[in-house]
Amino acid sequence: MRWIIALLVSVTLLPSLHAMGKKPEKNRLSFHMQGQKSEGMKMVFPQAVYGKTIYFRRSAELIAKDLIAFSPFIGEDGSFGATFTLSKVAGQRFAAITTQNQRGWLIAMLNGRPLDAVLVDKPVRDSSVVVWQGLNREEVARFDMMIPRAGDTKEMWKVRKEVVRKKIKEHAKTAKKKK
Repeated sequence: MRWIIALLVSVTLLPSLHAMGKKPEKNRLSFHMQGQKSEGMKMVFPQAVYGKTIYFRRSAELIAKDLIAFSPFIGEDGSFGATFTLSKVAGQRFAAITTQNQRGWLIAMLNGRPLDAVLVDKPVRDSSVVVWQGLNREEVARFDMMIPRAGDTKEMWKVRKEVVRKKIKEHAKTAKKKK
């Protein structure tokens, strides 16, 4: 009987012990097209865009799995932005979506936080999407761990991942010492 209790206790503690390794959280990037309030709150969510409330579809048009490369840059507001290259299938899907939804808003969300919204003025046919602002240095580092930078070979990406991994560990150690 005691070993059953010990087994149950260890099984219930196992998930929390696994989290103590603290893997860096992944970036969940998603892009949502403008919807209509009449679609219902289960299908859309409100978001303030340049002082106006715009409703966006909850179902994402693009997600992080659709990305194959990125190229970060410093935005006008001092935060980071990035150009993301889409896979071939995602690029075709995005071209169709932007053709169909011209003059509609597209919002980029990262881990549930709005980053940037753009007005679609013409179809996007080059298989890339740009987030102009809103990323921080840590999020760019997490993207370095997820996808290669545009133009990187597999070897370059592998080296970049190792460098970023070491920097993340060093940052965690210094943050721990400050506490």
